[in-house]
Amino acid sequence: MGALGGLDELLLTRYAGVDTMGETLCIDPCLPEELPALRLVILYRGRRVGLDLTRERARISLDGESPATLGVVVQGTRHELAAGDTEIRLNQGQS
Repeated sequence: MGALGGLDELLLTRYAGVDTMGETLCIDPCLPEELPALRLVILYRGRRVGLDLTRERARISLDGESPATLGVVVQGTRHELAAGDTEIRLNQGQS
């Protein structure tokens, strides 16, 4: 079971580049050649956040249970996201 926890950590922090800074969710994907895309769902501050990542874009889905926006920093740029899907173009080669 510990090995699976390590895999989750690798996917979340290394490949998806997920980190938290205070009240902000930070995402800076760095997908290896062998992994062209990554999809995962995380629970962040009580909200379900879906991440659908490729080398070219990040699609972020927020649940509709909370009317408040969520501050997300993607590759150093802050975005205020509302419920639903948001697609953000990524700077290739920056990670």
